[in-house]
Amino acid sequence: MFVLWVGCIMAHGMEGGSEDTITDSDASHDEQLSSTSDVNPKLHSSSVVEASSVVTAANDVVGENGVVNAAGDGSEVGGTGAASPVSNTAPIYPTAHPRIYLTPNRARLAASLTAGTAAALRFKKKVDDWVGGASVYLFQPWHAALIGQLTGNATYCTKAIAGVETQVVAAEAKIALNQAPAVAGDSYLDVGDMIGNVALVYDWCFPQTTTAQRTRWLKYANQAVWNVWNHASAR
Repeated sequence: MFVLWVGCIMAHGMEGGSEDTITDSDASHDEQLSSTSDVNPKLHSSSVVEASSVVTAANDVVGENGVVNAAGDGSEVGGTGAASPVSNTAPIYPTAHPRIYLTPNRARLAASLTAGTAAALRFKKKVDDWVGGASVYLFQPWHAALIGQLTGNATYCTKAIAGVETQVVAAEAKIALNQAPAVAGDSYLDVGDMIGNVALVYDWCFPQTTTAQRTRWLKYANQAVWNVWNHASAR
């Protein structure tokens, strides 16, 4: 499958905690979407909104019965060691785009394209087909955004932005009628793919989006993620 060329995006975590949010430092209403820094970026599942905030501290030790002892002495709960201090240091995010994935991986992927490897050429052909108007099974707009980043050809981002805009406009129309948008279908089954597309195209095609588009996309995406975690009061 052509997406295999982008294997690290689908199968590996983002490199470093500072490159995996699409929110802007000057946009306070964006903060909910910065939760992407705590999730697995495998976009073909709803893991875009899976929490991974429960992390064992570096000094924690597992005791005899498998119980994590924060005291760090390896005993069960109630050990005699002193508890490790909890850091409240806020994460530091990059101020420029792109922030997601590309900083440590751009050179490798670009080299693959330049070398004309079979996988890279197959992936790019699928992207070119889609940009040219073909219907490509399971194609995602971020595929085009990725090629746009690697080639510097703005045409790819133009098409990717149009794809995300179509999703957001359709959702806005449903919401205006007090109806559930497509992202809410089957208990938000496809929220990972759909909001993942918004996130990646927002980040990778940032210079070609308008301020109004960014505001609307983030409002839509933030609300969708909020609804997943607050299903009883989703709106």
